[in-house]
Amino acid sequence: MAAQRGGQRRKVGFAGLETGSDTLLAALRIDLKTKEFAVKRLMSAVMCIWGGLAGAAELDGCALGAQDYPEIVAPLLEGAWRVHNGPGLMMMKMGANEMKMPIPPMGHEMMAMLYRDGAVFANMAQFGEAEVRLADADNQIVPVPVDGAQRDLDFDRLGLAPDCGTDGMLRLEFEQERIDEDGTHLWLHVQLALLDEDRLGGVLTVQGRGSDGAETHARRLVSFLRH
Repeated sequence: MAAQRGGQRRKVGFAGLETGSDTLLAALRIDLKTKEFAVKRLMSAVMCIWGGLAGAAELDGCALGAQDYPEIVAPLLEGAWRVHNGPGLMMMKMGANEMKMPIPPMGHEMMAMLYRDGAVFANMAQFGEAEVRLADADNQIVPVPVDGAQRDLDFDRLGLAPDCGTDGMLRLEFEQERIDEDGTHLWLHVQLALLDEDRLGGVLTVQGRGSDGAETHARRLVSFLRH
């Protein structure tokens, strides 16, 4: 309310408390400080969340379907990859004689994946370029016997245990063949499950037939880690 005294106007607040411009400005400053604190706290929370997401994977192989491959997955695969050759098993056959032997891990090699005209190509030093395709839904990764167990992923090398099995993950494959100068015919087939955009794992199969009729069949775990 307002009151007149001696021709001067003064403002009276609730309970007869006198309020003036200084009091109003003080109240505004308090309100602004409160809002400023709230904004800073919100910004801090957003930055914490953003900081956590910055290092997080964009893709989750357990949450992707075949429809996600062309436009979401394929472009993200382009780049340099370290291909780690894990343990496995080799079978050699010559006539009626057959021999099996374990294959130890054999380090890694570099490979490039190229995204071109909507398709992904694996550029392998020993086999050349092969198109990476989306695997059929019923084309499961066949496990490899390693240390008495059947395994289709090298968890130690990948450094991640997914929330689902490879049968529930987006799976890719590619294959290539070559004939060496000595007449040896080699076929390569790679089956991969996508864990995220930086990790793929699965099984590498190489079959060979020499000019003398000798046959080899080798299968090993393989891990692709982005370089």
